[in-house]
Amino acid sequence: MKYRIPAAILVTMMFIGTALTQSINKPKLDSLFSVLAQKNKAMGSVTISRNGIILYSRAIGYSYISEKEKKPATVETKYTINKKGSMLIGQATGQSSFPLEATGKDKFEFEQAGIMIQFDSTKNEFTFHQAGGSYLFICVECCRYDQ
Repeated sequence: MKYRIPAAILVTMMFIGTALTQSINKPKLDSLFSVLAQKNKAMGSVTISRNGIILYSRAIGYSYISEKEKKPATVETKYTINKKGSMLIGQATGQSSFPLEATGKDKFEFEQAGIMIQFDSTKNEFTFHQAGGSYLFICVECCRYDQ
């Protein structure tokens, strides 16, 4: 089953902190993200800041998943995919890097962990599949895949 976070939620979350007269309702945000996490509908982190001061920060999902363990993500967790020669290398903060093998056009896998990543360069996003879940990531910084 594929989960998509509606773009409207992401855009709204990005601009909440820009309204100088509007205060942040942290309990409502916590409630929203708790429901998304409990229903396994989202994975990632959100930070709202004003004038360089962080007003709200929350992470949901996992930075590491195996058959024996699930390590929760924190607001410091970063997920990176880098190109090294003709190969892609994936890594989450605090975890070992792993090679992603090309298995099709814009499709890469790390079979030992059951990871499959499908890029959509026309929309600047990718879908991450692992442990029965599918998570859509919309790239914010320098997300580009060139063959």
